[in-house]
Amino acid sequence: MAESSGQDSRTTVMIKNIPNKYSQQLLLNMLDNHCIHCNEQIVNAGDDQPLSSYDFVYLPIDFNNKCNVGYGFVNMTSPQTTWRLYKAFHNQHWEVFNSRKICEITYARIQGFQALKQHFRNSKFPCEMDEYLPVLFVPPRDGKQLTEPAPVVGENQQQQSVDNGPSPEEGEDGAIGSAAEGWWGSGSGCGVVHDQTSVHGREWGFDYLGFFLFFKCD
Repeated sequence: MAESSGQDSRTTVMIKNIPNKYSQQLLLNMLDNHCIHCNEQIVNAGDDQPLSSYDFVYLPIDFNNKCNVGYGFVNMTSPQTTWRLYKAFHNQHWEVFNSRKICEITYARIQGFQALKQHFRNSKFPCEMDEYLPVLFVPPRDGKQLTEPAPVVGENQQQQSVDNGPSPEEGEDGAIGSAAEGWWGSGSGCGVVHDQTSVHGREWGFDYLGFFLFFKCD
């Protein structure tokens, strides 16, 4: 990512290496505090810059163990506010759970509030719990205006299982394969499901980019 030059209009980011015990509420608290801090600096300096706020958050959750799968998505309301978020958190340690993970922020593949809303309204989810679904904020949330999250309602999908599958090797963060650079969450979580199986009592899922995923709490 680079500082906006006026030509880059992207506002949606993927936040990687999130501690698996991080909840949606903790993520909202982090974003709220960030927006408050940035906006106080802008107002005190009298700068003519857009204030920081966000209107979409999605933290995919492993529905079996109630842990997030290590990454999430946020849509800020302007390229400038996206750059501030990047500067504040990219390559920084998380200040919770004694985590040794380093936060990484990159642009997401799907960009913008309307595209996100349309995409997830047409998506299928393997659970019905609102706190595990993508959420919108109208008007945008900025830490002082604490707009309540409105879940994006997609289609629910019952989990399916089979009795066989490959035997994986466990990765560094309890993940098998790769948490893809694109959008898609694990089939084992309350994420967008492409295909999933149950192998020896453990849930598996294929994301839309073809990666084979398994998640557990670290």
